[in-house]
Amino acid sequence: MVNKRVLIFLSVSLTCFVLVAGGAYVFWWYSEQILENLKGYSARLEDDGFIVEEKPLTEFNVNFTQDWYWFGDFRTYAKQEKVTHIYIDHEINGLYYLTHVSPTNDSTVAIIFYYNKLS
Repeated sequence: MVNKRVLIFLSVSLTCFVLVAGGAYVFWWYSEQILENLKGYSARLEDDGFIVEEKPLTEFNVNFTQDWYWFGDFRTYAKQEKVTHIYIDHEINGLYYLTHVSPTNDSTVAIIFYYNKLS
């Protein structure tokens, strides 16, 4: 007969394995969804005539940031501002473009949309 301790050990081990494997699968699935969202956002922006390229935000001298939580608003505002380049920064998980605070102010603001939020 199987010892009671061995049975408990096997049960706990199997439970831990299922939890770890399930967690890894959920993490993989979530990462895939984020990448699919990013591909979709990039394709829609390119269809609208924007040039989309990867470039970290840290390469620019930015004075302010402004966050957008809805892709449609981000894209519409970029069109209104007559932006040509939209950048992807994987470190911040965001799409962004640069603009000036006002015509009389040389300060630069980065308008950021975070693509890692599932819609």
